[in-house]
Amino acid sequence: MLASSDSERSYSAAKAVSARLISLSAYQMVASTSTHEEITEMTNPVVVTHSGWTPVSAGTRYCSVMMSAAPTAATASTAGQRTVAVYAAMGSEADPAAFAAAAAARGWRVAYPCMLSAIDAAACGQRMCMRAVAADDASAAPFIAHPTRAFAATDIDSNHFPIVPAEALDMIVVPLVAFDQTGARLGYGGGCYDRYLPMLSPACQIIGIAFDEQRVDHVPTDAHDLPLPHIVSA
Repeated sequence: MLASSDSERSYSAAKAVSARLISLSAYQMVASTSTHEEITEMTNPVVVTHSGWTPVSAGTRYCSVMMSAAPTAATASTAGQRTVAVYAAMGSEADPAAFAAAAAARGWRVAYPCMLSAIDAAACGQRMCMRAVAADDASAAPFIAHPTRAFAATDIDSNHFPIVPAEALDMIVVPLVAFDQTGARLGYGGGCYDRYLPMLSPACQIIGIAFDEQRVDHVPTDAHDLPLPHIVSA
């Protein structure tokens, strides 16, 4: 669990950056450009920024970049089917919904975070798990409708929304509040992804998506804070 001072620091920083994001609907993104091919060619960490993207077009553009960067082979545990994890965007967050739809259309398995109850979290040492969601079932998934709510295992129909082991993921799209050029990420203070990312297969592609307004000069980090190997900003 994060120390009290760490949580307070993260919350204060997240609050300050979130206040800036409220005006994003009218924001025209401007930044240096890079091609999406660089995601797989450049050394880590990589922050790729695109110019000319607006909040309206960014979702489709993120989709194009991530489909291009997706691993060419699935992990052995998924028997040839690629598995990608996304998230249900809240408020003005960068939204991976277009990528999720495109991945599902290609027959890939798509998973979403499900926050765990205190009892389940204590039992497994994680605050969230990933559950597979078929495109037709997305509206029925309570953890998509309420992404910050904690659910007990008995609250979820595991036949419809089975837990996907972390090591089975081929790609994971990570939300963030702020980031810097080194790949350091500021989350929402819960440490969910900091706990979850070390569980992934070394072959899993990890990509954060954001608006360039979320870029800061320096994100303060602690020992448990993991930088993202790839961040695509608009």
